Amino acid sequence: MASLIRYSEKSGLEISFSGEKWESFIVMSGARDAEKIFRHLYRKRIILNYKVVSGYAVHQSTVNPDFLSEGVYFRKYFALYYSENSEDFFSIYKEGDLVIKRWIIAVLAYVHDYDSISFLISRLTDPDRKISEKAYESLKQLTKLDPAGSEKKDIHDLDVVDRFSEYTEKIRKR
Repeated sequence: MASLIRYSEKSGLEISFSGEKWESFIVMSGARDAEKIFRHLYRKRIILNYKVVSGYAVHQSTVNPDFLSEGVYFRKYFALYYSENSEDFFSIYKEGDLVIKRWIIAVLAYVHDYDSISFLISRLTDPDRKISEKAYESLKQLTKLDPAGSEKKDIHDLDVVDRFSEYTEKIRKR
């Protein structure tokens, strides 16, 4: 599959698989090939069945958690689904284990939306350091702000939370 994608990119010829065919390739592939498939799908904006892709993510959280934490294009690709499935993103987070929670937070780094940013801000004070640190990383990536670093404060500090909240208010006013 990776060779086919590489050939397509170099030659400019499109791969004309159905959505179901792409989905079956993803489910059958290993992590490295899946990431290459998601890179291709992301670049071409080929949108597959949300339930299949979200189910795949939840499954990977238990069988291959490293893939979720390392798969940049899978995160970017999954973020494309947010606008029509935001409630489900939060449900996956709420019902998920630590791996899927951190992954959803990482996905939200690619979603420039008032509710998603507010959600991330609320995770800055989570008692689980892995959650709050991932939320800070996502907010930092999304907003290009680093209030903890620039103000020499802990990421849980209320001044840090306020800086991100101010950013969120600017978005809401647009």
